[in-house]
Amino acid sequence: MDPIFLSEEIKKTLEEFISHISGLTNEELNTIPFAGSWTAGQVADHILKSTDGIPDSRTEQVSRPPDQQVEAIKSTFLDFTIKFQSPEFIIPATGPFETDVITSKLERIKKQNVAIALTKDLSRLCTEFDFPGFGHLTRYEWLKFIVFHTQRHIHQLKKIKHALLNQSQARAIK
Repeated sequence: MDPIFLSEEIKKTLEEFISHISGLTNEELNTIPFAGSWTAGQVADHILKSTDGIPDSRTEQVSRPPDQQVEAIKSTFLDFTIKFQSPEFIIPATGPFETDVITSKLERIKKQNVAIALTKDLSRLCTEFDFPGFGHLTRYEWLKFIVFHTQRHIHQLKKIKHALLNQSQARAIK
C-alpha cells in the first residue's frame, strides 16, 4: 500500500481518461455512438459522479488486511464480459456536455483523489457506505476501485470513439 505509487496510478489513469475526452468536439461528446450506448459525455459524467472523492466522513480501524478486497474489485471491474447496471445516484445526465467543462471537472477530481492517496490514512475502513457486493471498503480499496472503474470506462470510451470514427467515415463516403 504505497501511497506514492497509488497516487501515480490514480494520476496516470485519470489523465488517460481525460485525454480521450479532451480529444472530442462538443458534438462528438454528445453523439450516441451506437444503440444502447451512453455518449462519451455521459460516460464522463458517470465517472465524475462515481469518483468525486470517497465516502470517508466516518471511518474506523479495520480488522482485516486493508487491501483484502482489491483483487476481487479488480477482477470484477476489469472483466469486460460483465455488464453492470449503474446505481441510480451515479446514472449520468442526458447532456448536452461541453468538453472543456468536463475536462476541467475531471482535472479537479484527479487532484482531489491524488491528495487523498498522499495525505490520508489509507488503512481506515469507510463505514458510511456499503459498496454493493463488497461491503465497507478501506480508503485504499476505494481509491483502487476508482482506478479500476475508470480503466473500465477508458475501455468503453475507446469503443465509443471507434464507433464515432466509423460514423464520420461513413458520412464522408456518402
